[in-house]
Amino acid sequence: MKRHLNKRTLAVVMAAAVLAACSDSTGTSGTQLSTAEKTALSAALTSSGALDDAGIAGGFGPIAITLLNSVGSLGTTASAQAVATGISAAVRGTRAATYQGAIGVQIIVTSGTQSATFTGVIGWDGLNSSAQTVDEVVAAGVVTATTAPVAIGTTPIGSGGGIASYWDRTTNSSYVGTSGSFVLTSASFSGSGTNCAQQGLTTCNYTAGTMNGSFAFGAIKTVGTGTYTQTSVTFNGLPTLKITIVE
Repeated sequence: MKRHLNKRTLAVVMAAAVLAACSDSTGTSGTQLSTAEKTALSAALTSSGALDDAGIAGGFGPIAITLLNSVGSLGTTASAQAVATGISAAVRGTRAATYQGAIGVQIIVTSGTQSATFTGVIGWDGLNSSAQTVDEVVAAGVVTATTAPVAIGTTPIGSGGGIASYWDRTTNSSYVGTSGSFVLTSASFSGSGTNCAQQGLTTCNYTAGTMNGSFAFGAIKTVGTGTYTQTSVTFNGLPTLKITIVE
């Protein structure tokens, strides 16, 4: 439960997300996404396998994108570029501290006697809306095995609940973080939220907000040999979706 979610839960929540997105997208400041862009980005993150090593963030990241109508960016205070604009990374092996688009996610899931949370960010570069592909994807954050998300502060990556991953489409390579840290400076949400409960779920509610912090990590290749270094990335006022689910 801590790293992977029940597939039935994901399927039910995805269905709820699609229905909710059709009627009401949660707004935050940032670059606005069209329905076509949200669909393309969500499909790209899912079909590529880019988030397979991101734990529960991988399961809910694409869902959060369908429910938010805007995204931010990583590593800059300027507005994110249009998500339909492809960007190719000039350096492989060590990644610069910026990403074209990003969202924050806070997930709280309870299934029977088990609970898990994830608080963190997902960033991407090089979205091709027509082809529904992305060139690079990064994820970093903190998981807990309770209903309480991580508190404000610094969490080591590779231990203590800190997780991170990086995926590169050019080489079809995945990396998992083994060192570094995730720093959560603040996370705020307002309003009572929107109900997204469907058959199979006791509770499903989502609320929009923002998140501030930073992360940096070293990682190893999941298949074969190789390392990857993510230099320090900051995020400020990042559009974030909080999802609470009880099976």
